[in-house]
Amino acid sequence: MAIQPIKGGTDEPQPRLREKELLMSLDKAGANASHAERNLMPSEEEILGVLRKAEETAKVFGRDLKFQYRKEADIYQVEVIDRREDKVVRKIPPDEIVKLIENINKLLGILFDDRF
Repeated sequence: MAIQPIKGGTDEPQPRLREKELLMSLDKAGANASHAERNLMPSEEEILGVLRKAEETAKVFGRDLKFQYRKEADIYQVEVIDRREDKVVRKIPPDEIVKLIENINKLLGILFDDRF
């Protein structure tokens, strides 16, 4: 008398269960990634706090900081100003870099957007 092995229903569903677990973990990872991407951008409050600290630090060294938004380059430029002489000591990033970024944005606009 030969004993026949019993085939249970657990052999086939396991791969499907693993697939579901994998898909669920990928969905969670994707959700976490998009949440992390949102958190990469600092809030306006955080930016203002950092700017205040930078201005306070600059004053200790007899300098003032002036922040300018350069629209065409879509960046902020910082001017370091000597208080005693009331002249610009340095620009970060330099005007040349800002101009380069502006020109690249124009070129990209011409190639892809037809905005310019």
